[in-house]
Amino acid sequence: SEGVIVARVDEGSPAAEAGIQRGDVIREINRQRVRNPADYERITRDAKEGDRLTVLLQRGPMSLYVAFTVGRG
Repeated sequence: SEGVIVARVDEGSPAAEAGIQRGDVIREINRQRVRNPADYERITRDAKEGDRLTVLLQRGPMSLYVAFTVGRG
């Protein structure tokens, strides 16, 4: 199965406020496929504070898009 499973979401983080939950599977970020942790790292490493990310998630049988602005990391 493709994607990266969300292991942790920090309370109060932009991801948490966007509705991303532990156990969600990230399939795409900004229309770029996420097949494995290396894809996730490659796509997100250049994200800067204030950048907008749109994420395609798989949550059980549902697919959903969430968007958030990158915070201070």
